[in-house]
Amino acid sequence: MLHRFMLQAPVQMTNYANTGRASSVLVGLHYHQQQWQVLLTQRAFHLRHHRGQIAFPGGKVDKQDKDLIHTALRESQEEVGLAPEYVNVLGALPQFNTGTGFTITPIVAQLTSGYALQIDKNEVHDAFLMPLKQLKHRHYWQTNIRGKQHNLVFIPYRNRLIWGATAAILDNLYQQMY
Repeated sequence: MLHRFMLQAPVQMTNYANTGRASSVLVGLHYHQQQWQVLLTQRAFHLRHHRGQIAFPGGKVDKQDKDLIHTALRESQEEVGLAPEYVNVLGALPQFNTGTGFTITPIVAQLTSGYALQIDKNEVHDAFLMPLKQLKHRHYWQTNIRGKQHNLVFIPYRNRLIWGATAAILDNLYQQMY
C-alpha cells in the first residue's frame, strides 16, 4: 500500500519557486494497533494564526533547508521532537495551494517503531495518531468564495474537526491509497 509514494526524483525547492511561499508538511504514517495511522497535531491555542487547528507537523522553508524534505523533517523535529532517524521518506503528494499564498508539499513517510514525541508547547497543544480508516467518514461541502466554487473537506475525529489544508491533504492521501 505505501509503495505508491516512492520518490521518482528528489523533491527540491527549485521546482516550486514560482508557486507561492514554499512550505512542506510531514504526513507521517505508522502501523499501530493492526492499522495504518497518521500523525497529526493540534496547534497551540495562543498562536496568532490557525490557533487550535488540526495540522501536520511542518512549516515554511528556511534559507538553510536544502530541500522540502529537509523542511518537513526539521519542522517535525522542532514541533513534536520527531527524530529524523525514525522517519523513512517514501515520496510526496501533489502540492496544495492555500488561499493565503502558501504552496504546501506533503512529504509522505513511514514512521518506524521506537520514536518518541516531545511537544514544543509554544507551537503545539497536542499530537495524536488518527486511524486512516477514519477518512471514510469525510464530508464534502461546496461553497462560493470570492466568486470561485470550492469543494471543502471536513473529517470528524473524536472531539475534533479536521478541515482546511489538512483535510484536503488527507482526502488526497486517501484517494491515492485506496
